Amino acid sequence: MPDVVTARAFAPLEELLNLIHKNVSRETILLLPKGKNVLQEFGPLSKLWQIEQIQNCINPEGCILKMKGADK
Repeated sequence: MPDVVTARAFAPLEELLNLIHKNVSRETILLLPKGKNVLQEFGPLSKLWQIEQIQNCINPEGCILKMKGADK
């Protein structure tokens, strides 16, 4: 399993996670640049993932999500 996965402008967050979930472990870190409406994409995902928002210095309206599988 990869240590880090990143994707930019590939798919909405939930769709991206559905596509990659079989290829990542709970220890894999996802780094995903997202736009200003990122909070609308979270929904039930916050229960399955540890999500940290990091300020994007290139696009101040957006952020970079640092995600890792949540402990169950």
